[in-house]
Amino acid sequence: MSLDGMSRLERLHEIVDERLSSLLGEMTEAGWELHEIVGSIRRAMEARVSERDGALKEASKAVSQDFVSDGNEG
Repeated sequence: MSLDGMSRLERLHEIVDERLSSLLGEMTEAGWELHEIVGSIRRAMEARVSERDGALKEASKAVSQDFVSDGNEG
């Protein structure tokens, strides 16, 4: 826990909230509707998570089931 008593996860939430608030403000000032912005953020996040999930599944398929890492693969 940090000196101000905020947990790491709480700090992450604060950072994400600040950045999303800034993005929403900028986009609404540029003439976008809130529902358009939120929908775009949602679709972008879903696509990113889907891409990473797919990559992780492919990587796990490529590794033998009895593989044990010694930390020196790279």
